Amino acid sequence: MVTGVSFSGLASGLDTDEIMEKLMQIESRPLRQLQQKQKTQQMQQEAWQNVNMMLSGLDSSLSSLRHSTTFGAYQVTSSREDLLTATATQAADEADYQVQVKQLAEAHRLASGQRNRGPGPHQTRDCVAVSRPVANPRQSR
Repeated sequence: MVTGVSFSGLASGLDTDEIMEKLMQIESRPLRQLQQKQKTQQMQQEAWQNVNMMLSGLDSSLSSLRHSTTFGAYQVTSSREDLLTATATQAADEADYQVQVKQLAEAHRLASGQRNRGPGPHQTRDCVAVSRPVANPRQSR
């Protein structure tokens, strides 16, 4: 019956266990290098994913800057919005305007040529201001 007894280097004087261990280390070196390279690439991939996520957040935050109306937007206010409303294009001059209503619009004319008049002539002065908002253009004044 043979048992698992070994006499490493006993007869030759060589430490065969140490030689085998060194050979195993040499043979596994490419594997260890590949594992280190994989670990480095995973860390780089995570770093790029973080950069991509931050850029996506920046893109979302700056989305309002893509609209041409963001910087050229005018806001029109009226002292009597129940009587007068207005809009302004980007070509409008920034100023305050006074509007005087000399006659109200007529609903219709009768066939005989007489006018359908309201309670009387209306004369009023209202102000309209055209200005570029300094604050966030999404906030209304």
